[in-house]
Amino acid sequence: MDLERRLQQHQSGQASKYTRSRLPVTLCWVCEVDSWSEALVQEHRIKTLSRAQKQALIAVDPERRCDTP
Repeated sequence: MDLERRLQQHQSGQASKYTRSRLPVTLCWVCEVDSWSEALVQEHRIKTLSRAQKQALIAVDPERRCDTP
């Protein structure tokens, strides 16, 4: 997936009702998966983490960080 294009969709309010009201968005972690279904599984796993666990996930693996606004 083209991350820059997808991030731009979120920034313009076209990608998600959730992010539309929480602009600007920042991409802070990336995980490459093999399929759409695996992406949904990973998204659900991350959504169920506490805020502290999400912050730790970002801090643990700086190679996956993306500080592009």
